Amino acid sequence: MTFETTNVYGTQQDPPFAGRAVRAPNAAGQGHVDLDVPGGTFALGPATLFPSAHSRAVLDAALRGNRMVTHKLCEGGSPAAYTVVSVVISDPRPPDRTEPGLAGKSSWNVREAHFRPGSIAETPAYEIGFRLYEGGIIDILELDFGTFRVAARLASLEILPAPRC
Repeated sequence: MTFETTNVYGTQQDPPFAGRAVRAPNAAGQGHVDLDVPGGTFALGPATLFPSAHSRAVLDAALRGNRMVTHKLCEGGSPAAYTVVSVVISDPRPPDRTEPGLAGKSSWNVREAHFRPGSIAETPAYEIGFRLYEGGIIDILELDFGTFRVAARLASLEILPAPRC
């Protein structure tokens, strides 16, 4: 995975990060992150997932009826973007939307707690809550960083045709 990240908080901006994250060729091996900006390398634990695989793992767990998932997640950026995530998934909710792409689909309330690897903190570094639909669409999202929260709701949805290969 390649990445470029910059975090902005009001008028303050964190230093940027850019580089590549590489998973191990097998689940037992360690991957690593090579930072072009600001430079350096850090290790990723065995079986670390990247964002797309994490989203797929949460959806697959919900579809199988699993109510809890835990794994390591690398979102790209600083070592702070590498977390151990504990995911709790509700029982399925009955279909309640009528828009194309959501009509007739079940959903789940999902809560993720992100912890720094090796931390002994009892509270997560941050939490994410969302409602996840079959097919991976999210219509409600809340990011909780402790000192501030961000809430979002899906305003419109356009399902694009699958590309022809």
